[in-house]
Amino acid sequence: MKNYLRLIAVSLLLLPLGVCAKENQETAKLNYIVNGDFKKKGISPWKIFSINEVSKPEYSVSDGVLTIKVTEPSEKYSNRQMVQPLEALKSGETYLLKFEAKASTNNSTLVGMLSRSKDFGKGHYGFRKNFVLGKEWGEYKARFTTKSFDEGNPPQLKFLFGFMGDTIQFKNIRLMKVEK
Repeated sequence: MKNYLRLIAVSLLLLPLGVCAKENQETAKLNYIVNGDFKKKGISPWKIFSINEVSKPEYSVSDGVLTIKVTEPSEKYSNRQMVQPLEALKSGETYLLKFEAKASTNNSTLVGMLSRSKDFGKGHYGFRKNFVLGKEWGEYKARFTTKSFDEGNPPQLKFLFGFMGDTIQFKNIRLMKVEK
């Protein structure tokens, strides 16, 4: 009888581990970001670039951390960007963006947005937020509902860092649909 009770007690203790493992698998399936953990070789499908004759940032990946080095700040936040296309998103749905980041200086502003893949001047698709990064790792979150997407102009997640003139690091970037 004692062995039977011990078996039940051990089973009950292990039950939450199985539930957590299942939740983690389901959350992983719902992540719309590809290579947000930076464990694949390279950064694909992310693109990091600069515009308007601004020096291109240097970047590297090590142990699941993307490091971007910028030599000098730009006059516009949009002059340096990190972008990933997100064609699987749907209009009128609610999503939660989570990521971990830090910068080499406190009070570094990073702009996150869901933009059009072309015709940028028409504005964003329901998400634009300033994140103020510090020298220590922090988790940043944004919940948003997408606007109607233009036909032939799918959304893309952008991180804009033209104002920053230092080092930025990212890890664990995730975008999940929020069930209503």
